[in-house]
Amino acid sequence: MEEISQEMKRVFQLQQENSLQVGVTSYQMRINKLKRLLEGILRNRDSIKQAIYSDFKKSPEEVDLTEIYPLVSEIRYIIKNLKSWMKPVRVPNSIATLGAHCRITYQPKGVCLIISPWNYPFQLTIGPLINAIAAGNCVFIKPSEYSPNTSKLIKNLLQDVFERQEVAVFEGDQYVAQQLLQLPFNHIYFTGSPVVGKITMAEAAKHLSPVTLELGGKSPVIIDDQADFNDAAEKIIWGKLINAGQTCIAPDYVLLPRNRLQEFISKARDSIIRRYGTLETIPENKDYCRIINLRHFLRIKHIIEEALIQGGKLDFGGIMREEDLYLSPTLIHDPSLSSAMMQEELFGPVLPVLTYEKLSEALEIIRTRPRPLVLYIFSSNEEVIRGILANTHSGDVVVNDVVTHYANIKLPFGGINNSGIGKTHGEYGFKEFSHLRSVMRQGRFNMTKMFYPPYGQRAKKMLEILLK
Repeated sequence: MEEISQEMKRVFQLQQENSLQVGVTSYQMRINKLKRLLEGILRNRDSIKQAIYSDFKKSPEEVDLTEIYPLVSEIRYIIKNLKSWMKPVRVPNSIATLGAHCRITYQPKGVCLIISPWNYPFQLTIGPLINAIAAGNCVFIKPSEYSPNTSKLIKNLLQDVFERQEVAVFEGDQYVAQQLLQLPFNHIYFTGSPVVGKITMAEAAKHLSPVTLELGGKSPVIIDDQADFNDAAEKIIWGKLINAGQTCIAPDYVLLPRNRLQEFISKARDSIIRRYGTLETIPENKDYCRIINLRHFLRIKHIIEEALIQGGKLDFGGIMREEDLYLSPTLIHDPSLSSAMMQEELFGPVLPVLTYEKLSEALEIIRTRPRPLVLYIFSSNEEVIRGILANTHSGDVVVNDVVTHYANIKLPFGGINNSGIGKTHGEYGFKEFSHLRSVMRQGRFNMTKMFYPPYGQRAKKMLEILLK
């Protein structure tokens, strides 16, 4: 362990020494790096699929859709726009700075740390790296130990593309993460749970390192009486069961009118069967992946069992096979609001459904919980939609769909408070890894000199003008 710690310090020093040189690279040099990374991703596409399948049996099509396409899309978008993003921005003067030339420049932060999760182990590691490289930084990466096959592939792929003094990967468990957090990084990007996010932020505070936290939370779905229930059920089930529910932006629970409960349950059940098969055949469906490990499987199993004991009603599924970490799509209505099912982020293929008589009841349930990463709304009533938006807080909002906002890299993505800090994707990711540096160049005419002491009548008159 001591050898690992010493190696981290050695590489950190190399990156510190190299960061100034990397930081002044031109847009074309950064684009060339991103092109090499893109080539590496496409060249290793089959290996990426195999590694992720080995970690939790995800289908190759789902890997293409959720792990590879978002990265390819973002790299190409950044290549197209990076030159304009890097240009200094002219800023108008205030009265007090007349005669000066003011602008904002985007300066790389320096040496950055990326700690990535296991649920989308390739995409959620390489995505922040793309933004960091575009902004001109050196990077340490700590991928998740829970997806070891993908972590190993990431290390090998990045070693082929980057020198270690620019991008370095350190595999390992929480000890490795703890050792990395002792180093004075210029920025830390963490994706994971709010619990570990708080620990990361506390460690970063020791060096006053800025952080980006992509966390989770219980992203709610509100369905109002005027929604298209066929459309809502189909989209919610799709978004819920991607990656067997192990998705930070998955719909976590549904709130709908009490008199529409059975209609929604019926349509959701039909959608599951249409997409994945019956309860007897789903285990053989190659499009339905497994839970990442036994610890997480047992956690979800306990949440389901507790919810049923406390009065929740099982409408579909509930089948759990420990031997191959299979957990069927599961629908449960009316779980206790005090149960773990309604207190913890589920991160599994379990959808709790709650009912309300008045929309205000649904809004109160959302407001009494930590602010979610995403709020999903299904309605055809614009007044209802505006009312929900005005009376809730969330990182992002999607109306009449789920999850797909993540695919638009022109939108900022990120949480609020307990669900995250900072925004990423596209230009927002470039700025997240950049320091917005104000630069003012004083001209020959210096308005400020009029206010140098000793203060006379002219200064007083000018102050009166400024304060009016």
